[in-house]
Amino acid sequence: AGPALFHLRRPPLVGRRQAQRLMRAAAEAVINGQGPRVVLIEGEGGLGKSRLAGWLREWLDEQGLMRTMTVRSEPQTRSGGGLRQAILRFVGAPTATRETADALLAEAFPDANRRQNALEVLWPAPGMDQESRIKKAAWVIRDLAGDAPFMLWADDVQWSPEGRALRLIHRLAAWTERASQLLLVVTLRPSERSTVRKARRALIGLPVTEYLRLKPLRPQDLGPALASLAPLPQGLAEAACVQSAGNPLLALEAVRTYLEDEGLASAPTDPLRLLRQRIERATSGDGGGMLRSLLARATLLGRAFTLRPLAYLCGVPGDPGAPELEDDTEQVEGLLERAAAAGLIRENGPGRWRFSHDLVRAELRELCRALPNWGPLNLACAALKKARADADHSGIEVEVVSRHYWEGGERERALRLGMVGVRRLFLAGLMGHTSSFVRRLLGWEDRCRLLSPGERADLLLLGSEACEHSGQPDEAERHGQAALDLAREGELLVHGARAASRLGTLRLRADDDQEAERWLWEALRFARQSEEPLARATSNRLLGQVYQHRDQLDLARTAYEKALEAAREGRLLSDEFEARMAIARLDRLEGDTPRATGTFEAVAEEAPPAGLDVIALSARLELGLCAWTDDDPGGAWRIFEEVRRGAAGNLFGLEFYACLGAAWAFAAQGRWGESERMIMQVEELRFDVRLHDAEAERLRRALRDMAAAHRRPDIVDRVDQLDIMVRTVHSTHDGESSRSLDTLSGLSELSVLSDLRPTTDAPLARPDGRRADPDRATLEPPGKRPIDD
Repeated sequence: AGPALFHLRRPPLVGRRQAQRLMRAAAEAVINGQGPRVVLIEGEGGLGKSRLAGWLREWLDEQGLMRTMTVRSEPQTRSGGGLRQAILRFVGAPTATRETADALLAEAFPDANRRQNALEVLWPAPGMDQESRIKKAAWVIRDLAGDAPFMLWADDVQWSPEGRALRLIHRLAAWTERASQLLLVVTLRPSERSTVRKARRALIGLPVTEYLRLKPLRPQDLGPALASLAPLPQGLAEAACVQSAGNPLLALEAVRTYLEDEGLASAPTDPLRLLRQRIERATSGDGGGMLRSLLARATLLGRAFTLRPLAYLCGVPGDPGAPELEDDTEQVEGLLERAAAAGLIRENGPGRWRFSHDLVRAELRELCRALPNWGPLNLACAALKKARADADHSGIEVEVVSRHYWEGGERERALRLGMVGVRRLFLAGLMGHTSSFVRRLLGWEDRCRLLSPGERADLLLLGSEACEHSGQPDEAERHGQAALDLAREGELLVHGARAASRLGTLRLRADDDQEAERWLWEALRFARQSEEPLARATSNRLLGQVYQHRDQLDLARTAYEKALEAAREGRLLSDEFEARMAIARLDRLEGDTPRATGTFEAVAEEAPPAGLDVIALSARLELGLCAWTDDDPGGAWRIFEEVRRGAAGNLFGLEFYACLGAAWAFAAQGRWGESERMIMQVEELRFDVRLHDAEAERLRRALRDMAAAHRRPDIVDRVDQLDIMVRTVHSTHDGESSRSLDTLSGLSELSVLSDLRPTTDAPLARPDGRRADPDRATLEPPGKRPIDD
């Protein structure tokens, strides 16, 4: 540490004997053909997760027991991400481009089909859905491994968007018949992202997974290890342990502090101060200001960076602490060598560097925020990434660029680009990412008030749907209510109909018939006054859902047909697909599964080219339910498994339903172990999903009856605990079901048969049971004024 000052031995790995034994046992099981095996290592930054995984990799390399490959995720994932870099490094072509890759990959993938599959993974085509890419990536890993034992280390997977790295590991781990030679090691920090937590839980639930939660080291383990690094005064190692709170990385910094400053000062209250001191020492002296500014700017490029983009950022003037810093690649390269000698960065391949640790990068990022030219630096970074963002159909890069614009002071441009990015994220099915970005955009809008009421309502409605998909139903309702309040204030009739329909749908899925009916009246009132196709399509669809919830399938069909007619009139493709699927769902419930299957297959084929991947996946789920209705467990299992993988960690409601269907399909084939594994996933998902659906309840009962018939009381007990039962059948305002049905019959006369226009042919029913004046055919629920009163 420090040029020619002193030398520290590499710190020994201590206090992890139990973890090392478990990891070695997993590796030996794979070597003996009993794979795949997963080792998931979780812990806070600096506790030695990567060191522990690196120890296993070195042991396997030294013994010649396995080939290894490391995939690192980054906070700002590029198109292709860490997987592309890892594969190209592994095959010996780190600088390959799409044009040169065919020849360079020929040796690693001699088969033309497998080589083409690898190219599609490394350079995915625009619009490729994420589940297909994960499936193809699993085949690439399998092809690289061959028949010999192979270790894949996925590092820092908490940064992977929507938990994709964890989903890839899960697919490989569950691929028991084709991945018996794989050892899968995962390192991650605790994450608050719901998609990462969900994927982590699913991986831990696999029987082949060893879960290691790292804790701070005890002083009796860490102290002797520190004392062995260099001759230290009595008690210094113990003081370093106290300073670092058992964190090996911070304890090592405490020892370096002594060796460079000849003694420990008073113990800082914040252990991270040690890292700040290290950065200060490395950036002191001649050229220290330039080095500090360069490293701070590098944090804008992610955990890893290359020379030319960094040189471009160094050319942004405005830092009085580094007036001589320029976009000179030779100057930048010399400063990078100095930073590497100080241990702040390390080489990560030819012309590529990465920070030595995320904690170092976090401290440097704070320095970057304090730079006087923080705004211009963000604008320069946005210019660097703009072309890649324009070509990114997932929306991830667009979000990154919009955040740079915001930090650069271009608030309106950031917000407008953010609206584009959030729609791309939604269409790509990245619902967890979408809901998070919606919160950020709403915060921006609260500060600058640049969106029109209609645009803000659109954002709230999109956020409501994304939150429901990602297992956040309470937030989904809050967004829906906020959109409705905005529509009332601004007399936004179409948005009001959509928001009320959204709230009614959420209440129906929570089995709250009374509240759903209240929102139905609100939606119909908005729709009648707007007469726009979108308002009529959404409100009629909710009307059909209410009828279907009450087993009035004929009236439901009429409402859905009116919704379909309105969607086609307005050329509303997604609403048209929703209405077609709703009608096909009724066909299945009435026993006409061939007709329903034809509709669902058509929607599943037509939706992806229009960018409606979630609707396509929903149609696939309905096909699985058709197979269940026809008592075809083999066909149902294949479809449910496809939907489950496509929805994993992202679309919690679809994943919940698919896991339940897969549990039934496994049980029907006598595969009770796999069925129980699916039930475990359903148990985890039910905390994030509000689903009280009559068909889901029939599926649950079919699974329970099958378990009881095969004398599996353990599974019967678990299925009994699933909270998906339909708790109410006909809940009304005053408890009289006949009055509520009369109400909906009145709504049928008005909204379905008369296309949501006032009628005087018959008295109209109101939610309070009274008859409306036929001369004033308004749709006002009790206590509500019509908008045009």
